[in-house]
Amino acid sequence: MIYTLYLLFWLYANYLVNAKNVNQCIDDPNGTTPYVIPEGQSILYYDPDVTIAADEPFSTCAWVPEGYTDTPARDCPADAQYVLTPSILMASSLQLRKTMTQAQRFIINSSSNKSIEYFQDITEMHCSIQYYSCYNYTEYLIIQKVIKNFIWNSFTLTFNNVTCDVSNSGIYILAGADSSSQKKLFRFVDKLEKQINNEGVQIKQPRIEKFHMTIAAANYTYPSDCIVDKLNKQLVPKFKNKQFGSVLVCCFRMLIGDTYTNYYAQDFNQCIDDPNATAPYVVPEGQSILYYDPDVTVAADEPFSTCAWVPEGYTDTPARDCPADAQYVLTPTIPMGSSLQLRKTMTQAQRFIINSSSDKSVIYFQDIPEIHCSIQYYSCYNYTEYLIIQKVIKNFIWNSFTLTFDRVTCDVSTNGTYILAKADTPSQRKLFRFVDKLEKQINNEGVQIKVPRLEKFHLTIASANYTYPSDCIVDKLNKQLVPKFKNKQFGSVLVCCFRMLIGDTYTNYYAQDCNKNHPCVLDIKQNKIEYN
Repeated sequence: MIYTLYLLFWLYANYLVNAKNVNQCIDDPNGTTPYVIPEGQSILYYDPDVTIAADEPFSTCAWVPEGYTDTPARDCPADAQYVLTPSILMASSLQLRKTMTQAQRFIINSSSNKSIEYFQDITEMHCSIQYYSCYNYTEYLIIQKVIKNFIWNSFTLTFNNVTCDVSNSGIYILAGADSSSQKKLFRFVDKLEKQINNEGVQIKQPRIEKFHMTIAAANYTYPSDCIVDKLNKQLVPKFKNKQFGSVLVCCFRMLIGDTYTNYYAQDFNQCIDDPNATAPYVVPEGQSILYYDPDVTVAADEPFSTCAWVPEGYTDTPARDCPADAQYVLTPTIPMGSSLQLRKTMTQAQRFIINSSSDKSVIYFQDIPEIHCSIQYYSCYNYTEYLIIQKVIKNFIWNSFTLTFDRVTCDVSTNGTYILAKADTPSQRKLFRFVDKLEKQINNEGVQIKVPRLEKFHLTIASANYTYPSDCIVDKLNKQLVPKFKNKQFGSVLVCCFRMLIGDTYTNYYAQDCNKNHPCVLDIKQNKIEYN
């Protein structure tokens, strides 16, 4: 009886395993390389006459050259050790990041992955333009010069289905560019290489394989035919427009030594740092950065000439910036991270900045989950004042209200420049009334407000030093990006609470008409905004 039960249990377990695996792509241990590299021969050698057997697990893959090497000492002649690989970085595309991530997850769930060599890092996904491997130093410099001076216009690329390549190194599962994109890229390479040839450099290996983005690499036992078929039939049709995504290509990049250099299309205008820019106010030695001189004027020739001169209200180093007997800081803020719309638009704004300027003088980008609107900066108060401000805020009675952030502006302070998503005029009125009501109650408790709220309410997108081209980037964002947003604005939210850091803990303070189980802010539709 026990044996019978055990047998039934084993059969059922075996059934479950087989049921689970019935839709999986299975490795073929008999898969073998289509070309055995003779000892001492470089993996870069390409035999165009190789044919792939129909019974291989990669029989539908294209046989292509292994164009790139990161070990030229092994794979290149001793007098030709230089490698250049111009490529188009795709990581700034939200759509491609999403679809490529989904493709990798699909592969993980649809095969054993034992023979996967690697998955492409999503933050580094790219489309290689060409592989210039094994050139001598003179040729290396000439190719660099031609690429630096190459004139081209931006173009769109679309990646529409999954394919696979096989080379001397293994198998590659790819998101292939569509036929229109292939034509554009082959024309691009043809034009570039004609100029390289005209400078006396012979191209060693012409571009043969189709243009693509690598999803994953595997060895020859991997069930490539099966996984490509599954991806194209089961996953790609679920993508928007049944494709991985489309992008506008404005630049490509190339690693020279240890540094990537970007090469921009002639119709793409970047905002350029101004190395001659200077601080509008030089803080004397020993003076706090919180000191504010209202009479400072910003010179018209500075790259931040359109920015508002504002106090640097907050410090996280009160021991340095505050009097010894007034070391306490409180900063009530409205956390905006729960707003899907604001997270999307703020992310797009940061990517736009990355693609439109060198970023050398950007100090930081605001962490998207931590985006917020500061209500006020209560810096440099003594302990008694600190406790009174806390008490007033805890007992403050207020009702929820809507806020809209509509355009990009910039501020400049004793600490640098800030690129901001500004609250619109009705929202400014609401927030200034909010602060005025709160601070009247603080004053009534005997605490004098040290610095009134002067700067407009906003969300910080990025912070930069004074050389950053703030005027240029603000203008570009407002003309080229914001008009593409829904309702031509960053977003609108219903504010139900604000929060404040006390010690090491954040405390939330809710509006009297809000459910305390709700997030601090809720996305709202345009027709629900209250202009009061």
